[in-house]
Amino acid sequence: MILTTACCMVDHLATMGGVTVVTNSLGIASTLAGMPSISLMALGGRYHPIFDAFFGLMCEQAIGALRVNTLFMSVSAVHGVNAYHQEQEIVKAKHALMRSADRRVLMADSTKFGSNALNRLADLSEFDVVITDDGLDPAIRDSLLDHGVTLQMACLCASNAVTPE
Repeated sequence: MILTTACCMVDHLATMGGVTVVTNSLGIASTLAGMPSISLMALGGRYHPIFDAFFGLMCEQAIGALRVNTLFMSVSAVHGVNAYHQEQEIVKAKHALMRSADRRVLMADSTKFGSNALNRLADLSEFDVVITDDGLDPAIRDSLLDHGVTLQMACLCASNAVTPE
């Protein structure tokens, strides 16, 4: 199983209250299911055990029936100004999620920059903001800013939680 970057947000959601979370992640849904301040909507589909999440036609159709305020998404790799994922089926679900959102936020830790995966997901300009940690190489940061990417740096705390600066 792969621990997704989005898992870092789960603990923070409970403190917000009055939030509706839509997810295809079984792990995130299981964690949020016990939080009374969260309204949870789980997307169905074919279960992918490596990613502990649901994908496929049923998932994409469920996404297509929704409109969300803000999408928080992670990716496997960022190369140049493009985001990538290694699984084609997951890219399709992520495209559906992007189409359903008014605001798109990409979360990618600094180790994902300069790496690559097989399937291009999107240009970073398709996201309203890209959040990464303070370990990002300054040359990569400067290049992203030069390309008009809205970048927000976060610091990695000792507890492994990401806290915006």
